Amino acid sequence: FARTAVTTPPTKVVNMSLGGPNSALISTQVELLKKANKVLVAAAGNGNTTNPASAFPGADPNTALRVMATEQNDCRAWFSNFSPATAPTQYNIAAPGWKIPSSVPDLGFDYYSGTSMASPIVAGAAALVWGQLPTLTRDALVARLLTYAKPISCGFAATTKRLDVRKA
Repeated sequence: FARTAVTTPPTKVVNMSLGGPNSALISTQVELLKKANKVLVAAAGNGNTTNPASAFPGADPNTALRVMATEQNDCRAWFSNFSPATAPTQYNIAAPGWKIPSSVPDLGFDYYSGTSMASPIVAGAAALVWGQLPTLTRDALVARLLTYAKPISCGFAATTKRLDVRKA
């Protein structure tokens, strides 16, 4: 498990671009990552819904950064799960997830879309900011990314935050 892996430098940010129903195993691991002061970044899922039933760990409130996808106009990508107006922080940050260039074996590059493309962007930003400000705690890092994120509402049921790593 990433929370107990011994690496140099120490692993502090973990990305999970997966989804499924909540389970005791997932909930336990998410909680243990939180207690270990590690930032778990997880994709919100691509069901175009506010229903979190199949979006764990992305919908687990103990997951530090729960990532929705945006498209080229800074609107919610049509497929991205999103927070309902009644629970605006069910997913707490968005990042580009539409036509992201990705390396492909023997082909060079291709373009992919999904919250699984947005989540590693947020994970990389979290690692970059933590590297620049290493005394931050997990919660302080998450707060910084959310505080300096850009509020957007296009296509979302509730105003959300889009990652702005430059400001963070």
